[in-house]
Amino acid sequence: MTLPSEALSDQGLADLLKRGEDETIEFKTVVPRADIIARHLAAFANGEGGYLIFGVDNLGGVVGVDEAKVRARVTDARALVQGPIELQIKTFRFDGKDVSVGIVSPARGIVSVAGGFYQRRGDTIVPMSAENLRAHLLPTQPPDQAIITLSKAVSDQTVAIEQLRRAFVKANSWKLKVLIALGGALAGAILKAVADHVWP
Repeated sequence: MTLPSEALSDQGLADLLKRGEDETIEFKTVVPRADIIARHLAAFANGEGGYLIFGVDNLGGVVGVDEAKVRARVTDARALVQGPIELQIKTFRFDGKDVSVGIVSPARGIVSVAGGFYQRRGDTIVPMSAENLRAHLLPTQPPDQAIITLSKAVSDQTVAIEQLRRAFVKANSWKLKVLIALGGALAGAILKAVADHVWP
C-alpha cells in the first residue's frame, strides 16, 4: 500500500473517518503517551503503513486536538522506535476543529519498540508472529532451522515484553514498576543484541 501523504486532502480525511478503524487506520480522541504512539508507528511500519489520526473518537467523530502537543508527542515517540520509518504529520481544519494525521509508510526493514516487534491485526496491535518476522526479514530466502528458531524466540520475547508492559501499567507500587521496567529493559536489550547480530 502506498500512502498518499501529499495527496491527503480534506475529502481524503473524510473518507478515512467514514471507513473507520482497521489495519491501516487508528483513531485517537486524545494524544496518548509517547510509548503508546511508538507501538502504533512500529505496527503500521511493519505492515502496509497507516494513518494515526488524532482528535477523532472511535466512531470517526471529530473532537479536535492540539497540533503542537501531537507534534511534540509524536517526535518523542519516534525517538523510541528502532529501525527505518518514514513518518509525516499533517493537520487539517475539519468541522471547525484541528485533526492531526500521522502518516506512516511501510518500512523497508523491520521496526521495533523497546525490543518488541509489533504488527496490526484488524484494528489492534499484536506482537509479530514468528512466521511474519521470517517473511518480513527474509522475504526471498527459504528459512533454515536457525532462522526458524530465532524468529520464534524473538516473537516469544515480544509477547513477554508486551506482558511486562501491561503489568507495568496495572502496577500500583513504584517499586514494582521499577522492577518490571528493569526486567523489560534487560530483556529488550538482549533481544536487540541478538537480532542485530543475526540481522545486521
